[in-house]
Amino acid sequence: MTLMAFRHWLVATLLMVLALAVSDKAKAQNAFSPIAKVGGGVVTLYELDQRALFLTLLEAGEDTRTLAFEQLINERLQLDTAATFGVTLPEEAIIAAEAEFAAQGQFTREEFIAALETSGVGASTFRNFIEAGLLWREVVGGQFANRINVSEAEIDRVLASVPSQGGLRVLVNEIVLPAGSPQTEAASRARADRLAQITTFDEFQAAARLFSVSNSRFQGGEIDWRAVEALPAEAGAQMSGLQPGQVTRPVLVNGAIVLYQLRDSETVQPGSRQVVSAEYAIFQVPGGRDEAARIAARVRTCDDLYGEAFDGPPERLSRVTQQISQLPADVAREIESMDDNETSLNLTRGGQATVLMLCRRTLNQSSAVDRDQVRGLIFAQRLETFSQGFLNELRFNTDIEVIQ
Repeated sequence: MTLMAFRHWLVATLLMVLALAVSDKAKAQNAFSPIAKVGGGVVTLYELDQRALFLTLLEAGEDTRTLAFEQLINERLQLDTAATFGVTLPEEAIIAAEAEFAAQGQFTREEFIAALETSGVGASTFRNFIEAGLLWREVVGGQFANRINVSEAEIDRVLASVPSQGGLRVLVNEIVLPAGSPQTEAASRARADRLAQITTFDEFQAAARLFSVSNSRFQGGEIDWRAVEALPAEAGAQMSGLQPGQVTRPVLVNGAIVLYQLRDSETVQPGSRQVVSAEYAIFQVPGGRDEAARIAARVRTCDDLYGEAFDGPPERLSRVTQQISQLPADVAREIESMDDNETSLNLTRGGQATVLMLCRRTLNQSSAVDRDQVRGLIFAQRLETFSQGFLNELRFNTDIEVIQ
């Protein structure tokens, strides 16, 4: 079930959920009993019930209770580690991530939380799920990013395989599953086989947010255009036979099992380099042009606009990616001369002043891949290896007791 289908499913399940909630008073009395001790903390029955119901609503698989238990154990370790290192998050970052997750099903953040609460899932359960992932990303980046050095020779080896005439490049979503031990690899392979049957973008992106250990999970697994040669060879070989929405067979890459879903593909001709799409944000400002100018002076990237918009109606901020040929005429005129992360105050929407910000342009490349793409791919793969290894080490060195 996709997040969009979840909207229609709510009404049909509401009576069942409410009946279950009142049918077992004894269980309710023991809801906060610990079911596992993780170092100095615990996981409670309430947390397990809530997470399992959350995963069930998203149709995360058949055994949502086992998955929920594993997630909660890992998250307790991740949160404790973040606290040890003094890693914190601004409130607006959590709110923005919640809004992005909800948007996968065409919900606003507020609509999604209300829908969850209607089905018995507390807002704190959703928040905890989002916050743990964000904190862990900050921990891993802070601890390991400076240890990763991608050499020019490594990049050269990848570029050597790129045809000089141009070539095929692909736009994909990815799901990266851990495979650091035989037991973990077996479980991930079983899950990967199920996920490989997905045929819709919404369902794949929802699965990426739930299961993937890659930082791309926060964008639903979306990654930028890549030359097919920059993908793992086994996955790249499958791309020419896929249609948009189809998923590769699982491939083993650097201690992880990876699935790719094709979003789009194109053949790049030699010597061509032009803008093919633009990502931009429009923030409506009721306070007029002067207030818009003050906001424009404060923000540095499109992400900063979420902080300006978090306490207002969600429709005030829109952020879209469009082909150049599909841009609104007034937007196209403005961004034609703008640089990435530059703002303009020349547009109005609904009679209100706006801040228009160009997030980035996407260019086709004169070759199928460039050095920065390759460097980023290798870096991301190694960071995920560090991430999974660190989590495995934490589990090994922490007293974890399951309470019957």
